[in-house]
Amino acid sequence: MSNDEKRIRKPQIGIEVEADEKALFQKVAKARRLTLSALTRLLLLDEARRLGIPYSTDAKEEG
Repeated sequence: MSNDEKRIRKPQIGIEVEADEKALFQKVAKARRLTLSALTRLLLLDEARRLGIPYSTDAKEEG
């Protein structure tokens, strides 16, 4: 088995946006010196913290 076959893919989330929204998102990420994925995670974690939602790497999906 090659390394590529052994690699486990991380879950992904698709976000539908308009072209101008994507451009803005990319500009913000570039200004923060982050990738789009890192910016998305950062914004999500900041919002969870603001709402008092605890984050745990062991968290199970809730419906």
